[in-house]
Amino acid sequence: MTNKKHKKNFRSLSVTFAIGFSSLIIAALLIASGLQMYISFHAQQKVLSLNQQLIAKNAANIVENFIGEKISMMKTIAGRSHLTNMQTNEQKLYLEKLLGLEPIFRQLVLFNAKEERLVRTSRISNILAEKSMEYDARDLFYHISRLQIYISAVYIDKITSEPMVIMAVPVTDVFGDFKGALVAESNLKFMWELMDQIKIGKNGLAYLVDEQGYLIAYRDIGRVLKRENLKHLEEVSLIVNSHDYEHEPRFIATKGILDTRVLTTHVHLKMPRWAIVVELPVREAYESIIITLILSGLVLFISIISAILFGIYLSKRLTKPIIELRDATEKIGHGQFYSKINISSENEIGELAASFNKMVEDLNHTTVSRDALVKEINERKHAENTLRESEQKMRAILMASPIGICLISDNKLDWANDTLYRMTGYDENDLIGIDISVLFPDIKEYERVKRNLFLEFAGPRIGHVETKWIRKNSTGFDCILGSCSLDTKDASKGHIITINDISESKQLQSKLVHAQKMEAIGILAAGVAHDLNNILVGLVGYPELLLMDMNLDNKLRKPLETIKNSGEKAATIVQDLLTLARRGVTVNEIISLNDIIAEYLKSPEFNHLRSHHSNVTIKTKLDKNLLNISGSPFHLSKAIMNLVSNAAESMPEGGVVSLSTANKYLDQPLKGYEIIEEGEYVALTVSDNGIGISKENMKKIFEPFYTKKKMGRSGTGLGMAVIWSTVKDHKGFIDVQSVEGEGTKFTLYFPLCRQERSEEKISTSLDDLKARGESILVVDDVEEQRTIVSYMLTKLGYKVKTVSSGEEAVKYMKKSSADLMVLDMIMDPGINGLETYKKIIKIHPGQKAVITSGFSESEHVKEAQKLGAGLYVRKPYSMEILGRAVRMQLDNHK
Repeated sequence: MTNKKHKKNFRSLSVTFAIGFSSLIIAALLIASGLQMYISFHAQQKVLSLNQQLIAKNAANIVENFIGEKISMMKTIAGRSHLTNMQTNEQKLYLEKLLGLEPIFRQLVLFNAKEERLVRTSRISNILAEKSMEYDARDLFYHISRLQIYISAVYIDKITSEPMVIMAVPVTDVFGDFKGALVAESNLKFMWELMDQIKIGKNGLAYLVDEQGYLIAYRDIGRVLKRENLKHLEEVSLIVNSHDYEHEPRFIATKGILDTRVLTTHVHLKMPRWAIVVELPVREAYESIIITLILSGLVLFISIISAILFGIYLSKRLTKPIIELRDATEKIGHGQFYSKINISSENEIGELAASFNKMVEDLNHTTVSRDALVKEINERKHAENTLRESEQKMRAILMASPIGICLISDNKLDWANDTLYRMTGYDENDLIGIDISVLFPDIKEYERVKRNLFLEFAGPRIGHVETKWIRKNSTGFDCILGSCSLDTKDASKGHIITINDISESKQLQSKLVHAQKMEAIGILAAGVAHDLNNILVGLVGYPELLLMDMNLDNKLRKPLETIKNSGEKAATIVQDLLTLARRGVTVNEIISLNDIIAEYLKSPEFNHLRSHHSNVTIKTKLDKNLLNISGSPFHLSKAIMNLVSNAAESMPEGGVVSLSTANKYLDQPLKGYEIIEEGEYVALTVSDNGIGISKENMKKIFEPFYTKKKMGRSGTGLGMAVIWSTVKDHKGFIDVQSVEGEGTKFTLYFPLCRQERSEEKISTSLDDLKARGESILVVDDVEEQRTIVSYMLTKLGYKVKTVSSGEEAVKYMKKSSADLMVLDMIMDPGINGLETYKKIIKIHPGQKAVITSGFSESEHVKEAQKLGAGLYVRKPYSMEILGRAVRMQLDNHK
């Protein structure tokens, strides 16, 4: 006990001497260096203040000279004898000459002493010139009649949005009597370059404000055009509130125009009552002072290190004999009884060394067995090393674990591995010794987990509870906590807690459920779409055939056109269902999104939208260098139409819908509405400032048939689901950002394609689609389909034969032949179109065929095309579409 206390209170004589000596030297150095730094700092700061004030005065002189030069030119013209009595053409000649010499003047007006305008010359039209000048005529003539120069307040021109000011000088005769006024509307944009030419250090700047604090001239033109008031800046506030225009410039550190700390001063102009403000960043201003302080600090540091090293050297020199004596004593304590010290000093230490050596000789003659003592010591060291290695292995295993592990005692964290710190975002110092309740969303959840995890599983069993933890950045993650007591008999010794982050697995599970739901809805939608397409063939085809044979003045023409248009609209809805079923994208062309947007903005659908939402403004910002993508123009146009329509309907009081495109490269995944993979994309953004989308509805917006609109009036609930399916069919991604009451922004990412677009196809007339003596076999299981196709092809002059199944088609082709087959891919009952075609090409190798179906292009269609079948035509189709497909296939390989 005494030895431990001695060790605890031990203070090395060498250290004490070294600290004492070094402290005295360091204190002296600190005092001297501090005085030197203080004097140097204040001297350099005074020089900096003088330089800044000189720059401000020079800048003010430059601006005054600039304005004075323009006033002088006006005075020169105004001083012409009998100017107000000259002929109008002579007066206008003088004014036009001045207007040509000085671009700052936008227009010049000459008044007589009765305030009557004599002549005006302007760079803009007279109508605009009348409206543009803003000044107080009474105030102007009040000053001018007293032979004073007049300069108005700065105003922003409503036509050009540029800062303007009115300058006026009196017109006098040779005797100095007042005869009128020469008024100039001056464009202050010419002072912008003047401000930019004023150099203040490397990063300093200057700007001009009027007596009310409005920004007049500055290198950032946008802020000047906004008519920004800078009264919130301390320096500008002094300008606005100060009435002493002759004061000496002061030098202060404050927040500048760029919201950074600057050293600033200002100087009032003598005319007009404006002020020039000069700012220099604090870091740049004090750079030389900081360097001086750093050099002084470096010298001080080197001096301190030298003093410490010298103190250590002296202390070692003085305490070396004592240390040798101590080391020898420790060796004897470890059983090395042959150790002696060699100190020959002629003082008390020398006598102590002699007595010590005598004691060592006496110990060597004792009968104590040192071998047993050495063996016991070695065994103890070996056990300690083994235990240390075991602890290191266990710590390494816990630290390398992919799940979080911690030790909890009295509800406080005693230890945790690196995985837990990465999960929560906390540092070790943030959590050790802290109640673990800080990691839970609220105290109620903490008590639930505590009760289920610690109390119910307090024995030897391992408990598991699912909960949510909160990271340091306030974001949460789902996890499963496991618990096991360190001592099953005494729970107060603590628990080992494991934390398994299950956020990603829950997200994957949610996506899987959503995908299964979409697949089920897609299968249903696909089946319905197929049957509807078969029905719509007659609804679209028969009116077209009847209209071809009907006179233009026939009363039935309009009802038939209505039926045909209704059928086409129904076909569009069916197409939405096919897209929803992920079976709608049948075309992959090299296209530009800019062209798709441009075509949509010219479409009848867009004009219809504009007519119903006249208070909505559409703005576009399309990248001129936009790269191409590979996709379906029809589906992309439909997606754009749905986005714009939804945006317009979200603004019942009116607003702005913005469409923009851009090339984007993501070098790492982007986490938005969904995780967008890294890569090259063409991005389409549609934004509005409407009512926005709530957080609850955000998760549901892409679900089929979900809508906040009135069903049957504004939509079917398929619009957003179609957008989602279209983007996914194009292997793209969607990001959505919305704030209730502020608006919504949709960004669609499509993988870009570096291929060039092919030439556009040239449309053909029905005369080009006429038959040339060919025969065609129509194979379809629906009678209405066979009838309408037969009617269309007969109308085009083909010899048509129809059969109702694949078996009948094979039977017919065994006995006869056809130049081409129009083959339905889905037929029930019996063999489908693919099996039919396989059997027929065995009979007639190379048999030409056109594939039709109510579905989009399926794997069966693609397989049939690989075997030799030609184009695919989706139901319902018009005579032109069917005729073009048949003609192209017949003309192929002729």
